[in-house]
Amino acid sequence: MTEHLWKIFCKPFKSRLFKIVFFCIFIPVGTFGIHYSILDPSFSWTMQGVRDLYTPETLFTYVVPLLVAVVIDGIIVIINSFKNLASDGYEHELLRDSTILGFVVLIIQIVFLYLSLTQNNVIFSILCVAITWILWIMHSASKAEFKPTTQWKPDGNQDDTSMEAVSNG
Repeated sequence: MTEHLWKIFCKPFKSRLFKIVFFCIFIPVGTFGIHYSILDPSFSWTMQGVRDLYTPETLFTYVVPLLVAVVIDGIIVIINSFKNLASDGYEHELLRDSTILGFVVLIIQIVFLYLSLTQNNVIFSILCVAITWILWIMHSASKAEFKPTTQWKPDGNQDDTSMEAVSNG
């Protein structure tokens, strides 16, 4: 099972579009809530370093909007998936169990967010960021937009055919 989860986790990273979205938009644009105080004229590099910007409150402003987007999109996918499955099949049971596991992870995420804010603990906030990234990556694995850029043959090997090899012949 862990091998299957690892393959699902790695699948989106085979897509150029996913890498562009994740590394050029998802992370940098999402962290604007953390880094915007640098734009404040009263910000002093001598008094504060970049590390001081990462507080539970600023990481909260990063995690919550991303988490809400993942949850809403995930709910839509789950509803559509349940409609298309027979209720007595193993795929239905697998989707049901995955939904329950996702709900448990969401509860853990909420507890970590609460602990990070009430105890002013950055470690819990960093765990929340990691969990949110993992949830978004796993959810992105099911999206057609992030299909692998490289084509694969049905036997599992990379499709190495090229336009030069094709002839009208």
